Amino acid sequence: MSIRLKSFKAVLPLLAVGSLFLISLQGCATPTPLATPSGWPERVFEGQSSDTVMAAIANVCLTSGLSVPTQTDTHLVCARTMNNANGMFAQLLLGNAYSTTPVLSARFNAVAVPQGVRVVSNVWMETQMALGQVRSSELKGSKAALEVQQMLDRIEL
Repeated sequence: MSIRLKSFKAVLPLLAVGSLFLISLQGCATPTPLATPSGWPERVFEGQSSDTVMAAIANVCLTSGLSVPTQTDTHLVCARTMNNANGMFAQLLLGNAYSTTPVLSARFNAVAVPQGVRVVSNVWMETQMALGQVRSSELKGSKAALEVQQMLDRIEL
């Protein structure tokens, strides 16, 4: 039995490194930018004011179970803690065992244009390391960015 235990202990680091390598390959896939001028989720809300648009976006975020840590008439952040398997993998890729649980965030910036209000969103994930360093990763062209684009497209004003 001690021979099996010793061989298992020898293989365990290789399994861990191999698993991390496979997980990291997912991050190497080339993200597909959205078909918008910026490549980020965006939409023009015709004939609307920025405060009306931002209030509607905040309402959708809150209804979806997200928090809204920052909101002004032209800037809004929606966020949620990743408490699932994706959060565990994100914590492995961005941080370490001592990092905080990753937070998925979307920032919405509104600017007045002749047609109404243009909203552009940036999506990212971040975690805080044990000594306070924050590590983040932009999610341009990711599934999360696509979901934000779909959310913007569904808003009716």
